[in-house]
Amino acid sequence: MQGTCAIKSISKNKRLILRDRHILMSNRGLYKNKLTRSPQPNTKAKIQEAILEIEYKLLKSHEEQRKKEEVLAVNNIKDNSKFFFAYTNKKCKNISAVGPLENVEGDLKSDPVEMVNILKVQYKCLQCAQP
Repeated sequence: MQGTCAIKSISKNKRLILRDRHILMSNRGLYKNKLTRSPQPNTKAKIQEAILEIEYKLLKSHEEQRKKEEVLAVNNIKDNSKFFFAYTNKKCKNISAVGPLENVEGDLKSDPVEMVNILKVQYKCLQCAQP
């Protein structure tokens, strides 16, 4: 009889999203749905405040997780240097942002639409110069 029954397998994967963060995100979704359905301005203001509070809690949760990971990596320097170096290599990847650009008149522009136009003009000039 035991050979015919399927044995339930235990998941070895770790939960990717922490429980408290998952609850906060589902609550945020519920409030966003309420926001689209409520026509009164006073209830909209209350719902928006609740959404902002939830997003603030999510940011705090992410910061706490980063701090815990950093402390864990620092504590493992002596025992498990591979873990520490993997952590540092993961954190050293910087994403460089496109900063304010100088237009033809010499003014610095940081508006994304204006920066796109400046880059378009610059690339057109480069294409015209090449034979």
